[in-house]
Amino acid sequence: MPHVNVIKRKPNNDFQAVVSVDVDPLAEVCTVFTRGAIIALGSKPAASIVNFRVPLVHSTTNNLTVCIFDAEREYNAEIIDGIQAELIDGNLVTI
Repeated sequence: MPHVNVIKRKPNNDFQAVVSVDVDPLAEVCTVFTRGAIIALGSKPAASIVNFRVPLVHSTTNNLTVCIFDAEREYNAEIIDGIQAELIDGNLVTI
């Protein structure tokens, strides 16, 4: 009878990328996207700093755009592009 050895490996999630956004208290929605797709969408930020975990490739490129706005359209949206995510060690940082 054949014998199969199962090897359990820890997933390699050591290195990750994160975008930290200092959000205006009146903002109700915060998005992080590239020119082709929305990567992260958040609403009603609970804190003034919001962290988004993004694909690792964005730690070496500056292709991200961050947008914050309010749902009632009382204030203009704030948009900044050319963002590069920060490389972090996922085993040491809690997001």
